[in-house]
Amino acid sequence: MKKYKFLFTFIFVVFLVSSCEVQPSEPEPTTKSIEIPVESTKPIEPEPTEAELSFVTIENKINEVFLNYAEHYDLIGNLENTKIRTHINQSIEYVINKSKNNAIQIERSLYDPSAETPLEIEITGKPIYFNDQVLSYEIVYKSKDANAEENLSYTFLNYDLASGQPVKLKDLIPLDQLYSQIEKVYPKSYEEPFNREHIELYNLNQSFHFKDENNAVFVISPYELTYEQKQFIKVPLTDIKYEPSKKMMLGTSILNSERIENTEYYDIFFSYPHFDGLGKHYSEINQTVKQHANEFYDYGVSMALLDHNSSEQQIIDNPDAAIAPPDLEAPEENVISTEDSEITTENSDATNLNPSDFVLPTYWYNLSYEIYTNNEKILSFGLYDYQYTGGAHGLSSGSFYSYDLELGKQIELKDLFEPKFDYITYINDQIYRKVDQETKKNSESSYAYYDFSGIDENVKFYIEDNELVIFFDQYEIAAYAAGTPTFRIPLP
Repeated sequence: MKKYKFLFTFIFVVFLVSSCEVQPSEPEPTTKSIEIPVESTKPIEPEPTEAELSFVTIENKINEVFLNYAEHYDLIGNLENTKIRTHINQSIEYVINKSKNNAIQIERSLYDPSAETPLEIEITGKPIYFNDQVLSYEIVYKSKDANAEENLSYTFLNYDLASGQPVKLKDLIPLDQLYSQIEKVYPKSYEEPFNREHIELYNLNQSFHFKDENNAVFVISPYELTYEQKQFIKVPLTDIKYEPSKKMMLGTSILNSERIENTEYYDIFFSYPHFDGLGKHYSEINQTVKQHANEFYDYGVSMALLDHNSSEQQIIDNPDAAIAPPDLEAPEENVISTEDSEITTENSDATNLNPSDFVLPTYWYNLSYEIYTNNEKILSFGLYDYQYTGGAHGLSSGSFYSYDLELGKQIELKDLFEPKFDYITYINDQIYRKVDQETKKNSESSYAYYDFSGIDENVKFYIEDNELVIFFDQYEIAAYAAGTPTFRIPLP
């Protein structure tokens, strides 16, 4: 089981970066074959008045041999604009539910019957600051393993109450100013100097909260800046100037749809959006999302059944097979090093295997989403597929959709530029310039190893903050460790 601990830590941290269900106006069926009892209580609250913001508390518990889970979080009980209230509440639950379901998936898959105690996880969510313009919401993740070692992490969600839009860090402070503030509190005792690239890769928009109208706090988790950083670093952001009047009105409330299944061969957690808007174009967008989810589901289930049935048949056909010891004298160039072992490529015999080598892990398939623009003119979002079928790590892939809601059509890359403008060359130049600048700053940065040779019409993109964002999947232009490179392109 130890060789999976890295996988558990990595996936759990990644998915922490996402109850009382509000059903869409056109409900779509939700499949849940998961066999986990949930105790849920929804306290009866007095009728709220519209004069001030009030909240309703939701509590859920899960008790299994592999996991003791508890959650209690607050949702907005009153807000004059129902669409905005629904959207904010659903986005809070989306982050909490994504964390919960992935913890269940991971712990069930890695459960060791010899373990004396299950993992304990507690998630709490509450408002930590609000006025008549903004709401700051804190989600705390607390886990305790069999060794009673406790881990904490935080996610902060910030909303503009008048428009329903998320409040982003750039709405409060320029990035250069943020870097300066961090450098002021960066411990002088650290051997490793402050590296801005670490912050650039951080989830900036879920790492801060309002303290009052003129002050905010940016929170950096342990080990984000350096291995020497063993404590949270709280960076005060003073003299902030947030102007809510600049936010466009929310286009539509987004409801979270789920599909959860677990079997001996595969474990599925799909979470995808349902756009609760009127008009033909929203219906077509929802159909596109459902089609993507169905295709990924069919692909995952088919692969899992085919591989596991084939593995079981090989065990039947080779019941007495024994694995041959590796040739310890094999030349170094013929050895593939992995985290746990060394496998010789020249002397291994593919037909001389142990039956246990045919036993495949339970395959994981996850679908999640991110909303990048959601106003009355433009909707832009991404669907992220993740699959783990064994090995050191899984693979993820993004699919992106942008729509002009006024014209009722999907936006193509060429639609973002004037006719006859050479946008391919323009985008390529912007990316080359960024890679060159970052490589000159730090020759050991991930940018120095990018293998970029230009884009074409089929490049993946989305629209955020009136900028074009070019997206590359894992391995597309860089190594796995570089993640999914993105480049923000100013629109001329």
